[in-house]
Amino acid sequence: MRKFIVILILSIILLTQASFILAAAAPDCDTYCQNTSTWDPPEGEFCFCSPISATSVEAIVGRITNWVFYIGIILAPLMIIIGAFMFLTSAGEPDKVRRAKKLIIWTIIGLAVILFSKGLISLIKYILLGT
Repeated sequence: MRKFIVILILSIILLTQASFILAAAAPDCDTYCQNTSTWDPPEGEFCFCSPISATSVEAIVGRITNWVFYIGIILAPLMIIIGAFMFLTSAGEPDKVRRAKKLIIWTIIGLAVILFSKGLISLIKYILLGT
């Protein structure tokens, strides 16, 4: 059951992040790829519009880190709530109490790592680039 839920959640995340790959005519390909909202491709040879709008490796890494950051920010409170629920429903059983405490502690550690890494990236960027 857990495997099914994990696959379902990952599928939803990946499907909502998908971009469409569009083909257009070569003469006006750059114009068409910049504004695909018209859905009126020019006539002629086909060209490929890249679904990645990032123009550098730095931009791609930035988007990936932002995506991981926001997923972590969303999942951390959810995991703390799940840990609290496990703690409340443990009925005093030491093993269940220990598992609930470990879940909450590791969630807080993970959240701290995510926040620290985002701050560290910003600090390094500020020191090196001044922005």
